[in-house]
Amino acid sequence: MNLNSALFSSVLTLLCLCNLSDQASLKDDLTLTYKQKRILDKFRSVVISRLPHEYMKKDIYLVRWLRARNFNIPAAELMLINNLKWREENNIDTILEEDWSDFEREFPIDIQGCDKEGRPVISIPVGDWDIRKAVLAGKQQRAMRFFDKLYEEITTYIRVSQDKGENITQFDVIFEMSNYNLIIQGCAMCIPVYGHFLRVYDYYFPGTSHSNILVNVPNIFLALWELLEPFRSTQDQFHLYGKNTMEWQAALLKFIDKAHLTKQFGGVKNEPFTLDELKSDGGHFQCPKYAAHHSAL
Repeated sequence: MNLNSALFSSVLTLLCLCNLSDQASLKDDLTLTYKQKRILDKFRSVVISRLPHEYMKKDIYLVRWLRARNFNIPAAELMLINNLKWREENNIDTILEEDWSDFEREFPIDIQGCDKEGRPVISIPVGDWDIRKAVLAGKQQRAMRFFDKLYEEITTYIRVSQDKGENITQFDVIFEMSNYNLIIQGCAMCIPVYGHFLRVYDYYFPGTSHSNILVNVPNIFLALWELLEPFRSTQDQFHLYGKNTMEWQAALLKFIDKAHLTKQFGGVKNEPFTLDELKSDGGHFQCPKYAAHHSAL
């Protein structure tokens, strides 16, 4: 093993010290102590008159802002109000009504299934996303807005599923990095786009992701990862795995059953779902359906 390979393995080992099973469970996400419930009730009374939508007045929404700011009411209030301002200034309430067909073709996202606690598992083929092409075509701002749209779409579908009786509060993301190219995905002009992707999550959709797993991570990605460190949330864990397929597949299978993963990720399904298929179901994520769909016979 050469020096670079040894360094890469050491870095990945350090980044993965927090086991995926150490993530908060669904029960933890839905449970409050008596003190936290008192804080939540007070927080609601402070902000409720400024909330434009009914879903924003629910406990499961309000507690996200409190958790993101360690149940500090003034800090959570500021964060939430800044979010409302951002949503109004950027027309987020109507972003799903815009035509995104061009970007949906160029930047696909798949739905693998659900994890063992029922959360949707999303996979993103980062190595196939040509961010540089979009930037050179003068679409940097549209690419950033596309990421806004993705967050809004996924969290909207989670709310729809909650209204249908599903116990879903978060999602998992698998970032597939095998085709990552420093020129195409790591160009200097691309960094603001990735920074936006991370910053928008941290500021405006806090706590909605349960696990963020990067697999088949190449050595050259680590330099970009360090540059993106200021944009990454301290509230959410990122788990990076290199090219050792057995290692990262074993990590995934600890919290996702084979029936809910494609063969690419160590599962038995031939193909994943698409966001369009979920959209055709009215955004209602039904865990059993995803296990049966496209599974190998």
